Amino acid sequence: MLNMLRSDLYRILHIRSFKIGVFIMSIITICLTMPSVNVMSNTAFANYDAQIGNFVEYLYYFPKSAIFMIIVMLMYVIYLNEEYTSGFIKNVYPYLTDKLKLSISRLLIFVIYYIVFSFINIIFSLITVGFIQGRFGTISIIDYIIYYVIQLLLATAVGSFLELFIHLSKKNKDQETIKQNVRNGIT
Repeated sequence: MLNMLRSDLYRILHIRSFKIGVFIMSIITICLTMPSVNVMSNTAFANYDAQIGNFVEYLYYFPKSAIFMIIVMLMYVIYLNEEYTSGFIKNVYPYLTDKLKLSISRLLIFVIYYIVFSFINIIFSLITVGFIQGRFGTISIIDYIIYYVIQLLLATAVGSFLELFIHLSKKNKDQETIKQNVRNGIT
């Protein structure tokens, strides 16, 4: 499983969509933290206003923001879809007898996407809100780690449903193609 994860990391770093996603996430983070944009969130756990909010408030805001989750989910779906379009999945599935390892590897890839995009978000928001605007705030590290892990677990649950949906929908299309090829005499 470690070799599969290593291979997936190599593929992530060399996919053009990952680089584009990192660029888009960087631009969106800078835009969300600029005071002129007027981003405002008033949920139970995340009160953030771009004009007066500090860095700590943004840290609690971004894991719950729809923009962040949409970008992470979109990049994960593009990654899973790329496995089918490139034919990589056809090379992996026949040789793996334990499909659980493959699913765990894919969920770990989702976690890596989430952490990488979180890191990008934290770095750029620290630069714009913390250093440029000078609004840091105070934070309890343990409370924030617990909050972040809970958000990560919730996002991973959604990511597992995305993985299941994509594999089931692609598997049916592949089976239909195989049936058509058998009917037409193509083996």
